[in-house]
Amino acid sequence: RENPGGRSAGEGRGDSDRRRYASQRHRLVSPLWVFIIGYSYPGTALVSIKPHIALLFLLAVALWAAWHRRWMIFAGGALALVISTGIVVLIDPNVFRQYLQCVRIFTNERGPYPNLGGLLYLASGWRRLAFLPEVAGLVWLGFYWWANRESWDWKTDGSIVLLVSLACSYYSYGYDEIIALPALLAIAANGNRRIFFIFFGLINAGYVFFLSGAAAKVGLTYMFLWWTASAWLLTYLLSRREVAHQYIEPSCEDQGTEALISAP
Repeated sequence: RENPGGRSAGEGRGDSDRRRYASQRHRLVSPLWVFIIGYSYPGTALVSIKPHIALLFLLAVALWAAWHRRWMIFAGGALALVISTGIVVLIDPNVFRQYLQCVRIFTNERGPYPNLGGLLYLASGWRRLAFLPEVAGLVWLGFYWWANRESWDWKTDGSIVLLVSLACSYYSYGYDEIIALPALLAIAANGNRRIFFIFFGLINAGYVFFLSGAAAKVGLTYMFLWWTASAWLLTYLLSRREVAHQYIEPSCEDQGTEALISAP
């Protein structure tokens, strides 16, 4: 029987089933994206073993898990931490003592790091100013999370938070930027590829200029690379474009169910 909108009851129910299926698939994709960020790509395990670089991202994971009551994420994270720590202790029983020694050395360091905070420190001579990007990032995350909490999508919001976390990190070097790989792969596949590859080439040209020794010949130190982490974030934002939601084709089972519903 036709409804006033000109669509059969079966079609309406079929659309409802597809929307429910899409919602269920999204729930699976969200934690899966968190897993991919942390473990799948070689090098992006830095998210877990160098949490200071991905601080904002890890906080976003915690906020998302708490908001949606996904307590197993906390349990899984704690279990992974205990197991990995136990393995490291078996390999090196003195690891905690050595770590505390490194922390003492780190707290006494006075040199800037090649990132936005390091540039502020170098320009002002005031070390505390190097923490300003991290603090600003924490404030930004609070507003960004609250504004997008109901429609949070790890493929887009997660990528942005990951790149902002990298750009705002107090302690980071160029090799730490590998954690940006999942976000860059996503935008290369779904964004404006022309803009992406232009900026991708320019940033890598900067690395070639530095690693080849050409930067040193003109008096530039490692601080020449202060801009690269922020440049990856800029590349992502400029390469974004609205991607139409793809129509989810119903499975054979869905089609059979819909046919039975709409049958007289």
